Amino acid sequence: MAGGTGGRPAGGRGCFILRVKMPIAGGMQDDLIQIVYVSTASRRPTPELLDSIRAAANERNPSLGITGVLLYGSGLYVQLLEGPPDEVHELLASIESDDRHRKVRILVSQLSEKRSAQAWSMGVLDLDSIEDDRASLEGLVRDLVDIFDDIEWDNSAGPAIEDLVTAFVRYGGPAENEAAQAA
Repeated sequence: MAGGTGGRPAGGRGCFILRVKMPIAGGMQDDLIQIVYVSTASRRPTPELLDSIRAAANERNPSLGITGVLLYGSGLYVQLLEGPPDEVHELLASIESDDRHRKVRILVSQLSEKRSAQAWSMGVLDLDSIEDDRASLEGLVRDLVDIFDDIEWDNSAGPAIEDLVTAFVRYGGPAENEAAQAA
């Protein structure tokens, strides 16, 4: 974990909270943490459920400073959450207690100087609903999880996070947050 003491959270659950200031262009930014987790879906989400998750996140997340993307595929959710540590950890705790998720496992928890998903308060993409390019999509979420599992915990996960965001955009995620388009 960049800037941390290293080590994986016990049992793959929980997160580290670090209170530091990160230098950025133009001054200091309050903490910015990026967390990527994977969970097993307790049931196949309907398009309506995914739309409601997106709508709720787009309403709630801007005031909390949270951005991210959520991909569902092959029975798994993989999500990037980024923002102030306290708010991200609170959101993650609610996800861990949500009955739509089982076996929530933290793949990455790191401080960052910049956001990777700044265009979305929460982008949501159901890979299983995409009919085109099925061969490329088979196992994409599992492949992304494998990429994160191969990262040494003390090294930056920046390239793997960028791969996640790139996959989101490549396979049909909106180019930018719907709320931003409406403004």
